[in-house]
Amino acid sequence: MDKKLLDRFSKGEFIIIWDEFREHEGDFVCLGEYITPEKINLMLTYGKGMITVACSNNVFDQFGLKLMVGANTSPHNTQMGVGFDVKDKATTGVSAPDRCEAIKLLCDEEATSDLMTFPGHTFPLLALDPEIRFGHTEAGVVLAEKVGKKPVVALCEILDEAGYKADRAYLEKLSAKYDIPMVDLEVLRQSL
Repeated sequence: MDKKLLDRFSKGEFIIIWDEFREHEGDFVCLGEYITPEKINLMLTYGKGMITVACSNNVFDQFGLKLMVGANTSPHNTQMGVGFDVKDKATTGVSAPDRCEAIKLLCDEEATSDLMTFPGHTFPLLALDPEIRFGHTEAGVVLAEKVGKKPVVALCEILDEAGYKADRAYLEKLSAKYDIPMVDLEVLRQSL
């Protein structure tokens, strides 16, 4: 495991996780407790994919979050929860500040679902046992736990300029241009 990557991730900086073998896509990944409206906007601007929040089972239980569907037919068994907004704080729920508030709420040890409205614009993802499934969701949660942080991690798939999922070459250029560390999902799996 690259210590520099772990150090930067633990301080709230973005990393890019590239999945060579499963989905052939890269995601921006950032610890939820360090999310800001500016970071949400960066993901919207340069990621352009869906912003989600990877969470452990304990976080799902704390808030009583429910999966979006009962019978999952997703080809990668993605465990997507029902989207939510923050009650009394969200304008429409879709703005960068609104989504930032939602992600931060999941990091609050004392908060409950009484502070949420459903459905909304922030979509939680339930991380499964990494021995059963190891995608971006599980990698984010495992990395958060490895650096001693709450297992709440903002994710956003990265699309290229034409709106297709970005290939490795595109991601490497993005990584170099903005000095964002990039790591392969399989390398993470083998090192954790």
